[in-house]
Amino acid sequence: MDKLKSASNRKERASPQDEKTLRLSIGGSLIKAYELYKDAHPGSQKTPGKDIYQNVAEQVFARLPDCFVDIVDGKKVGDGKASFTKSFGISVDNRMRDKNKSKPQRAVRGKGIVGVLPNQYQPDVRNAIEQAGMREHLQNLHGLNPTQWDWTEIQSDMRATYELQREDVVKARDSVEMMAGTGTGATEAEETEDDPTPKALAQVKKLWPFLFSQCCLQDHHRRLTGRDIRIHLESYKERKLKSVLRYMTSHSTTNTANLALRLRLKNFTLSDSNKLLCIFFMVANHFKEKREVLFKTVEKTTPVAEVNPPKDICIIALNKEPFEAESYLVCADQTVLVEADDFCHALTSLFELSFIFDLEYPSTMPQTFEYFERSVFQMAIESTKVKDKKGQTVLVLRSSVRDLVNGIEAFETELASLDIENNSED
Repeated sequence: MDKLKSASNRKERASPQDEKTLRLSIGGSLIKAYELYKDAHPGSQKTPGKDIYQNVAEQVFARLPDCFVDIVDGKKVGDGKASFTKSFGISVDNRMRDKNKSKPQRAVRGKGIVGVLPNQYQPDVRNAIEQAGMREHLQNLHGLNPTQWDWTEIQSDMRATYELQREDVVKARDSVEMMAGTGTGATEAEETEDDPTPKALAQVKKLWPFLFSQCCLQDHHRRLTGRDIRIHLESYKERKLKSVLRYMTSHSTTNTANLALRLRLKNFTLSDSNKLLCIFFMVANHFKEKREVLFKTVEKTTPVAEVNPPKDICIIALNKEPFEAESYLVCADQTVLVEADDFCHALTSLFELSFIFDLEYPSTMPQTFEYFERSVFQMAIESTKVKDKKGQTVLVLRSSVRDLVNGIEAFETELASLDIENNSED
């Protein structure tokens, strides 16, 4: 805004980038306001309409005259109001059209899943000056040699600054939505990959570098949601890993890709982390869902600073053979957020980041993510459970996921009846 005011004072035309940023900012505010209006007035037209766009343009030109004049061959040929009004209206219409499109079925949050605790999403910041001082102290501490880090002190300070962390996270999330229109990508034809806008999540990582460590991410997610998904993962690893691997490659309707994968894994040492990675691949294969958007690989020797992540949340294995990878990167918004030492750490971090930053799961893997939400991380509440015909309490799931869960349970029951130990090696 300061650049626009300066240009107006000098009676100069604003740069196209500054004009676009203003259009996106004002458009985002207008969209939010009009959505609230439509909720209160059912039957209203889908978009604000030409009259409102003209009114907005009048207000902009009253405050910033000469900023958006039409220039041809270096000469002023008009005040630019009509051009601004038209491009602003097209921008808002396109963004609202994208918002109103029916989205592909996805597992984000799941049916009946508790997202976050309402009073923990953006709580009031108490002792704002003190928390800001602790934030600066943590930034300075992160710049020191890691051997000088006192993790007890770091965790204590991070817990004490939760409110300020949430304020910065929500600001970043709003920034992502404002620049992307719907929060999932560019909505204006003029936006390109060369857009110089600073990455919002990279800014949060700069403000709170310790937030993305394993213990601090776990603490933040636990307070935000009231859940500790790492505990449930440990339980799943202990109870389910081998039986699920067996089921995926031994039941009558097994996926051919899973059989091939299991044969290939004979060449590797299957740690618990590799077994979980294998199950992740097999569940995706079972549902015939494409995992390429989510899971990627780079050469083992690639420096983290040279990795170019996409905008969507993903996991990148630092090895072209993921079952030999010694580290994984969890990324979003073209930023490396977490450096994980195994797939278990990477997967839990991905789910925690999804809730902390309100990021959507890949739309190409809805059933896979619902299975992991419900069966692995136990993200369910009592109101999502119902009694089946036998009087047993079951989760409400989409039928395909429910069939998989029930099939695994029946398989485990059969193994038990045959006195086959789940912990025995194949």
